[in-house]
Amino acid sequence: VALYMAVLLGCQALTHFLEYQKVKMKIGSTSRNYLQENLLRRYLNVSEEAREKLDHGDLIMAFTTQVNEVISEGYMNLLKCVRFCGELVMVLVYSILGPVVFNKPNRYVIFGPIIAFPLVLFPFMYCRAAVTEHTEVERKHAQVKVLSFKAFLVRQYRLVADYSMRTQVVNESEHVVTAYNKAVSEETRVLLNNQYFCPWMALCFEGLYIYIIGLQILHKGVTFMTLGMFLNNVNVVNSVGHCYGEVYK
Repeated sequence: VALYMAVLLGCQALTHFLEYQKVKMKIGSTSRNYLQENLLRRYLNVSEEAREKLDHGDLIMAFTTQVNEVISEGYMNLLKCVRFCGELVMVLVYSILGPVVFNKPNRYVIFGPIIAFPLVLFPFMYCRAAVTEHTEVERKHAQVKVLSFKAFLVRQYRLVADYSMRTQVVNESEHVVTAYNKAVSEETRVLLNNQYFCPWMALCFEGLYIYIIGLQILHKGVTFMTLGMFLNNVNVVNSVGHCYGEVYK
């Protein structure tokens, strides 16, 4: 028990240390700083005519939200994809070597989910790409309109106050914010349905595996497959679904 607790504490301490070191490496902050500095240089060196046409909302979005999206959802997610692809490779290696190690016949049915997932996932991604991109673009346009309206209000407040246009401005603000909230809600629903595709696939494959292999075990006993291998293979199917789901994100 003491050895077990020591191993748990050691693993927790190592995980904490590595996570802390990852933060200290400042990969995300350095990348954001690099992008923001170059965006500022670009803005300061464009022509006066182009600068006058630039919407303040677009500029604020570029310096804040969109830079963060490029880093967190682009560059950093690429590293996560490498991680989960590595997990898929290890799952495949386990599926190949497991029967050899336990001296059991190789049941190729476990390779079905590993192969079938990308065959079903990639067409789904292709079909959902248009609607996903559309909702994201609509949400960003609505967000830009909100930022532009607020920036305009701050710059022209004296004009609004002098002409007693506070009521009209509030009504327009409610309209703009309502449109933004609607766009956010629509994008959230689309992304939620996208994210649930892989768990549904994993559940279907898991049910098929339990039904097919479970019947074989009931008829042939442990000579067909040990209970431990059966349960591990069920976990393999779940792991495959989880990894493909994270890659899809």
